[in-house]
Amino acid sequence: MIDFMGPGYDAAEAMGVLPRLRELAYDVKEAGYYDKSGRQRAAIRYDTFAKPVGGRLLSIMRPDLESALRESLPGDVELRFGAEVTGVSDGPRSVLVRAADGTAYEADLLVGADGVHSAVRELVFGPESGFLRYLGFHTAAYTFRDPEVQALVRGRFCLSDSIGAGLGCHGLRDGGVAVFAVHRAADPALPGERATVLRREYRGIGWVAPRVLDACPPDDEVYYDQVAQIVLPRWSSGRVVLVGDARYAVSLLAGMGASLGSAARPCWPNSWRAPPPWGRRWRNTNGCGVRSWQTSRRPRARAHGGSCRDRKQNCCSVASRCGFSGCPS
Repeated sequence: MIDFMGPGYDAAEAMGVLPRLRELAYDVKEAGYYDKSGRQRAAIRYDTFAKPVGGRLLSIMRPDLESALRESLPGDVELRFGAEVTGVSDGPRSVLVRAADGTAYEADLLVGADGVHSAVRELVFGPESGFLRYLGFHTAAYTFRDPEVQALVRGRFCLSDSIGAGLGCHGLRDGGVAVFAVHRAADPALPGERATVLRREYRGIGWVAPRVLDACPPDDEVYYDQVAQIVLPRWSSGRVVLVGDARYAVSLLAGMGASLGSAARPCWPNSWRAPPPWGRRWRNTNGCGVRSWQTSRRPRARAHGGSCRDRKQNCCSVASRCGFSGCPS
């Protein structure tokens, strides 16, 4: 579940998809912290978050956000899933993109929107190690079905009042439960058996945690990753431009990642000169448009990312308070 607001909300409105997002969003009443016995230790009404932004805030599952964006595409847009990018050759008049299945695509522009571990960024800008900042946490997310747990957490975010490892749940409209977890991990390397690690790290939390952990699906159905940021000196190179987490992942602890990524959509195309009626290719006028777009977006990304890095030494209970606005469910 993510909180979708700010520049992303404005972008969704400009793209005309806001009504659909409202249909898919969840009515969340409050966020509360619960101890091992299930007693609520603290809570905050959700409208407290909404008021400062004029009610322009949605709580929505990330797959629902992606679905709404796909639905809004024109019918003649071709989508190819699983087309892993393995090569990029940038030229003066076009960019050639090679996929793992051997297919090659020639295009005017390549937009790398492939996340924090971007293959496009690696191929064009260099190894991930030069840009990734590990923040000392691992995170996981998954969904499962349990009518009793769903009834307990429906209509609210339920977070564990714990230190070192934080677990959160939210009821879904199909009777399922979305789970988000974040815990300290000195080693950035990802474990081989995710379910085993989750049960070890969260076994002492109590309340609904045992049932949540028992319901953990197979490893290939669990999102599991480092909590990290991406910091790049520039977001474009020739006919290649990065957006979203590929260009500047602020991390899920800072939140706003989906919103910042979505906000790029109505901005950067306006930085490129549109083709005239006789069909000349799009072109970037000496890179000025992209530089202008980058200059306008970087301060906001830096502000969110910097505030998260400043707090990364705090206890996990504080980190989870930051992170639930950007959890990967």
